Amino acid sequence: MFYDLDLTLGKYLTIEYLSITKWEISLEEILTKNSFIIISAIIAGFFSYTSLIVSKENKVSEFRQEWINSLRNSISSYVSSLCYISMLYKHRSGQTEEKKDKFNMTRDIEDIYSKMNESYNDIIFRINDKEVNTNGNEIN
Repeated sequence: MFYDLDLTLGKYLTIEYLSITKWEISLEEILTKNSFIIISAIIAGFFSYTSLIVSKENKVSEFRQEWINSLRNSISSYVSSLCYISMLYKHRSGQTEEKKDKFNMTRDIEDIYSKMNESYNDIIFRINDKEVNTNGNEIN
């Protein structure tokens, strides 16, 4: 079976089968018969595009939530280190001169000070100091 397609510039698409039989199919007939397929493809494309946008927004939200959680952890670590150092200093200040040993205080405070310094730098790196929002600049 050999089909010879002859496309004309007119309104009809002509299909010839071994130059014996001719069928003429109008463009309106093709669109009418395939309109369900075309509409289904358009609707599927719309839902696909909408799904792409929603998934992108969800991923951005996940990244923001992760950033907020890590910033909260850094702030809580920083504040707890400051509280510990403050209580240690008050405790050492209340001791008599005989019991005060600066070497012991330095040894006790070394790890906490390192943790506090790390948390402080983590907070500074996470906050944008060139924020456009003026309220954000005042807080920073």
